[in-house]
Amino acid sequence: MLGTLALLHEIADPLSKKNIKGADTGYWTAVKERLKTLYNELGNKECVTDVKWLEWAYKMIKKDEIKFPVRGTELRPMSPG
Repeated sequence: MLGTLALLHEIADPLSKKNIKGADTGYWTAVKERLKTLYNELGNKECVTDVKWLEWAYKMIKKDEIKFPVRGTELRPMSPG
């Protein structure tokens, strides 16, 4: 799950910097293309247990943590409900 979120971060970050308010950023097209490429490279197997997918997820998470560090002390607690 975190690997997928890291992938979405990686795709969205450059697109968010050049977006004109209300314009199509091409985000979902980029997500589909990137997933297609990943499935071709890593195989169409169980993403949760396959070694190639787990290695990919680990690398994505580490890269994401460097670029977007967790700032837990700055976040407000979530309200219930």
